[in-house]
Amino acid sequence: MKNINVRQTRCNTRDFLKNKLDHYLNYCNRKRESIYSLDVKNTKVDASLNTDLANQYVEIFYSQKIVSCVADALNNCTQTTGKPYKKFLTDRYLHLLNMEDIAIKYSFSRSTATRMDNKALLEFADKFLFSQLMNQVSPVIDLHVYQ
Repeated sequence: MKNINVRQTRCNTRDFLKNKLDHYLNYCNRKRESIYSLDVKNTKVDASLNTDLANQYVEIFYSQKIVSCVADALNNCTQTTGKPYKKFLTDRYLHLLNMEDIAIKYSFSRSTATRMDNKALLEFADKFLFSQLMNQVSPVIDLHVYQ
C-alpha cells in the first residue's frame, strides 16, 4: 500500500470541499445545500462527437457524477457519538459553518474540533476515491498525496 502524506491529503481535501466543489456544483446547477438530491451514478455520454456542445454535455455529466460521489462519500462517513464525521463535514463544508460554531454545536474545544476536522477530511478522501472507482468515474479525482 502506498504511503500517504497526511498533511497534504488533508489540505487537498479541504481545498476540494471549500473551493473546487463549487465548480462541479455550478456545472450541474446545484447548491451545496441540495447536494444529496442528485443521483446520476450510471449516467453515460458518448463523447465521440467532437463539438463544443458535446464537450459541454460531457463536462455537465462528469460534474453530476462527481457531485453524486461527494454525496455518496459523505453518506458513508462515520457517524457515531465519538466520531460524528458525516455531520461534521456536512456542517463545515456544505453549510459552511466556521470552526468556532462547530465547536459550540458539538460541545468540543476548538482544538478538539480541529482534530475532528483533520480525521474527517482523511476519511472523506478515502470514501470519495472509493465512490468514484465504484461508479467508474473517469478521470478520477484522487485527493490523496502519496509519498
